[in-house]
Amino acid sequence: MVGADLANLVNEAALLAARRNHDRVAMDRYDYSTAYLRGRITGALGGRASEEVVYGDVTTGAESDMDHASQIARQMVGRWGMSPAIGPITVLPPPGQESPYGDGVAPATRELVDTEARRIIEECYQQALDTLRGHRDRLDRLAHTLLARETLGDWPARLIRR
Repeated sequence: MVGADLANLVNEAALLAARRNHDRVAMDRYDYSTAYLRGRITGALGGRASEEVVYGDVTTGAESDMDHASQIARQMVGRWGMSPAIGPITVLPPPGQESPYGDGVAPATRELVDTEARRIIEECYQQALDTLRGHRDRLDRLAHTLLARETLGDWPARLIRR
C-alpha cells in the first residue's frame, strides 16, 4: 500500500470504531458481508463516478480503483458464492494460485463469472453516481475544502454539520 492507501485504511478503521462506540481501533475482521463488499466496490468507483458527474467525462485516473473493484467483484462471484447465477460454490482459484497450464475452469464458467462481476460493478457504479448526484453540494464543498487546505483533516464531521 502507498501512503494514501494506509491513511484511508486508518481513517476507515477509526470511523468504524466510532460508529460502534469504541474508543480505539481494534483488529480489522476476516469475514465480509455482501453489503460490505458492495460498499467497498461503490467507494472504489466513487472517483470515476465523480468525474462523470462533475465533468461529464472520465479519465484514466481511476485505473487502480477499477482494478480493485473488479478483483472484489470477481472474488464475490467466483470464490465466495455471492452470485445467484453461480451459487454457493468456488469456481476460481485463489489469487496467485492460478496454474500456468490452466485451472480447470470451463470457458462458459469464466464467461458467467465475468458477466456476474460486470453486473455487480455496474450496480455499484450506478449507486455511486446516484449518491454523488444526490449530494452534489457536499461533493463541491469537499472539493473546495481540499483545494483550499490541501488536506481534509476532520472533513466528515464538518461537512455533515453544514
